[in-house]
Amino acid sequence: MYKDIDITESIKLIDENKDLLILDVRTEEEYKEDGYIKNAKLIPLGRLLFSIDELDGYEDSPILVYCRRGSRSMQACEILEDNGFTELYNMMGGFSKLVNEGPKELWNK
Repeated sequence: MYKDIDITESIKLIDENKDLLILDVRTEEEYKEDGYIKNAKLIPLGRLLFSIDELDGYEDSPILVYCRRGSRSMQACEILEDNGFTELYNMMGGFSKLVNEGPKELWNK
């Protein structure tokens, strides 16, 4: 079962877990126009099921999933869970909340 975590918990997870995969499930346009979390891997939600092989080797690794506000990332967590991924974190509030509340050094514009 994936875990919903807030921005504070997300920042802590990013800071403390060097094995963390950060997965951005927004569109390519959002990624380019709005910015992204440093070191994030972009796989838009609409492509996730067809691109699951890009995540081979991460089945038992921690994965932080985010989108703009948290809805698509929740769907992505469900897809990943259904495909055998075990340590999933949904960043509630998404990238827009991180930009407003988190440290600027975590993301690129």
